[in-house]
Amino acid sequence: MRFDVGCDLDEFRRYHRNSGIHEYLRSVGVTDVVFGELGPIEEAHIERDPSHLIVWREGGEIIGHVIWHEERIDGFREPGEEEVSAVLERLLGEKRDFVELHTVWLEEKHRGKGVWQEIL
Repeated sequence: MRFDVGCDLDEFRRYHRNSGIHEYLRSVGVTDVVFGELGPIEEAHIERDPSHLIVWREGGEIIGHVIWHEERIDGFREPGEEEVSAVLERLLGEKRDFVELHTVWLEEKHRGKGVWQEIL
């Protein structure tokens, strides 16, 4: 198992398009995505800073990924986000900055093999 910080975006798009993540999203009723495509928010985070994509590889093949970015509590001030902001303030106390994980995904056929032990 190998972890890569950053990845060729075209390679990642091909993997993402064929990953099981879209079937999962469909199964839980997510409807605000274009199935088969990388979301524009996630793609923008990766394009802005390729280190916001971490991929796990086995035999050169991408088997999972994390898309993340830095965030601030102050970023949740829009109408309807009051509850999110309140929860973050309770969790973080005086801290204002945190890391938001947009996606954490491991292909189903690789689950149950202790991959998370290596990640943690």
